[in-house]
Amino acid sequence: MKTKQEEPALDPAQVLRVKEWIKLVGLCPDLAWRMLRSGQGPRLLKLSERRYGIKVADHLEWLERCAKAAKEAGPAQWTQAARYS
Repeated sequence: MKTKQEEPALDPAQVLRVKEWIKLVGLCPDLAWRMLRSGQGPRLLKLSERRYGIKVADHLEWLERCAKAAKEAGPAQWTQAARYS
């Protein structure tokens, strides 16, 4: 029987490559890039000419903002949004 290994705690100073961040949050890559480029995701760091990353601290801050927005919207907004999607 396999046991689920605990994921190591994220260090706020660590920088994740965008591919790692996409895997962490479980988003479709196209959607994730649209969110990041439009400013709806965590801040992007330009690591080199063609590589970008995301600080874990920025990721955690973004998660808090998402949770706060969802809490403020409330279940009525979720139901209404589900009807039109």
